Amino acid sequence: MCIAVGCCELRLVEIHRRAGKRDQVEGHVGILSSDLRSHSVARFLNPLIEGYDRQKLAIHCYSAFRAGNDPVQEKIRTSVDSFIFVDSMAPREIAKGLLAAVEPHA
Repeated sequence: MCIAVGCCELRLVEIHRRAGKRDQVEGHVGILSSDLRSHSVARFLNPLIEGYDRQKLAIHCYSAFRAGNDPVQEKIRTSVDSFIFVDSMAPREIAKGLLAAVEPHA
């Protein structure tokens, strides 16, 4: 798992490349939400996050909300391939990170 805080777009791409240690997966999914915490959205995402086939899929989460000591956010953070706080990032940096998550990894 990878956790990044306020990094630049090139650094964000590198984070995904390193997470690409599982490059043999069939797909990469990027989830951008400020509700990756104790929230109804997280309740709906939980089955996907807990049950995905890690041999076939990599999930990268981006959150604009730091929930502090939130057990739901912590569980999500430890269940996905990368979890990046984007609250201090420019929209262009966030977009580059999302593209890096879904582009084929070399």
